[in-house]
Amino acid sequence: MPLTYTQRRNLYGDLTGDTSIKNLTLGDTLMDTIEKMILSMRDFSFLIDEFTITTSANQSLYNINASLKKLTNVYALNGNIKHDIKIVQSQDIWHKITSLITSTQLIPEYCRLKGRQIEFYPKPSGIITIYIQGKKKHVKLSKPDYTTGNIVSVSNGGTTITGSGTNWNSSMVGMYISIQKDNTPTSGDGKWYYISTVNSPTSLTIREPYEGATISLASQPYTIGELSLLPEDFDWLPVYKAVSIYYASIYKEPTLSKMYNELFIESLHLLLSEYSTDDTNPDLEDDDIARFDNIIVN
Repeated sequence: MPLTYTQRRNLYGDLTGDTSIKNLTLGDTLMDTIEKMILSMRDFSFLIDEFTITTSANQSLYNINASLKKLTNVYALNGNIKHDIKIVQSQDIWHKITSLITSTQLIPEYCRLKGRQIEFYPKPSGIITIYIQGKKKHVKLSKPDYTTGNIVSVSNGGTTITGSGTNWNSSMVGMYISIQKDNTPTSGDGKWYYISTVNSPTSLTIREPYEGATISLASQPYTIGELSLLPEDFDWLPVYKAVSIYYASIYKEPTLSKMYNELFIESLHLLLSEYSTDDTNPDLEDDDIARFDNIIVN
């Protein structure tokens, strides 16, 4: 199972044997720094997000329900014909384009990322599906797990989850929800689903269809949490290195520091070999390791 922010924080505290607020805060800082460094090492395949939006007539801006660093590929399908939509990075170029081209047509020719929205030009004149690929943006994990209340209903293949005794709010957009998997008739599937919209304190929408069996008239436990961008099998990486640094710099235990550092290096090597793209180096170089050895504890 993936580690939520709360689980990762607690794991760091358990492995260092120090659950004081001061040490957990240090762990948060170290793990965020380490994760950011890992994600910047290569153009990893797991950093590419893919989703679709459906346009409305004469609307240029659309929420994209994702935190993207940049767009990498945007296109529309009209029947079997693919239409690439050019990605504009420069604001000056965007202003020039929008001053020269007609304001509406069925398939837009240009797009740009604008915060958590994507803007098209010309404005789509009707309904069409647009396919979007982008590189995910690293966001510092800081939100504790939320488990208040229970899940009442969700349908197999549906995207609406209904709760009872919950107090869901818009700050949970971008977090993930998992409905507890157990041996009860109302068991969830235990998978994590991206929260795209919070409709009310007791209703939210997930981006991908729910894969578990339909739940109705239930009272099933759940967790809403923040997840790392790292794949599930590798989200311990920041923990390993942070604990190694702790035993090297705070509570000096060279043997433990070396052990956790070796776990970190071994896992980092596997991450590179499994998720580097065809255009990037899958090998762990000495310079890669040296970068992490230079992290300073203040």
